[in-house]
Amino acid sequence: MATAARRPRVRPVEPTGSGRGWKEQLRRISELSLLGVLAALACLPVLTAGAVVATLSRAVGHWADHDDLPPWSEVGREFVRRLLPGALVSVAGALAVVVFTLERHWLRSGAVPGGGAGLAVLWAVAAVLLAVVLLAVPRLADGPGRTWRAALALGWTALLRVPPAGAAAL
Repeated sequence: MATAARRPRVRPVEPTGSGRGWKEQLRRISELSLLGVLAALACLPVLTAGAVVATLSRAVGHWADHDDLPPWSEVGREFVRRLLPGALVSVAGALAVVVFTLERHWLRSGAVPGGGAGLAVLWAVAAVLLAVVLLAVPRLADGPGRTWRAALALGWTALLRVPPAGAAAL
């Protein structure tokens, strides 16, 4: 009777992961890290940044849904498909950064009237636009036909519907 009471308890499996071993988790982390390094390298020519972001959104969306990255060939095809539309987004983003930088310089130097209030408005507008872009990026993964324009419209709608989401995205 006493031996039955001293039986070692089997610890239940914790619901914190996929139940895979540490080697599998390390492999998954390595894949995501490699994806990030390749994305950083692919963004070096600024024109590819929009395509890289859209491709990463789709790949990470697949990873979240299927617990694994899509095949590298599929990631490459997605990148090529998103290259031209992404170049337009990249140019628009680069122009926005240039305009913001010039406007900030002009307000600080006094070449444009407005001073501190103008700078505050400029930063607020930049924060709102950045929040819209950050809310739009996950929507690029919703479907293979999801365009930047549709994703930005959904990001804007999400910001208007739930303003704290924009603050969280920032």
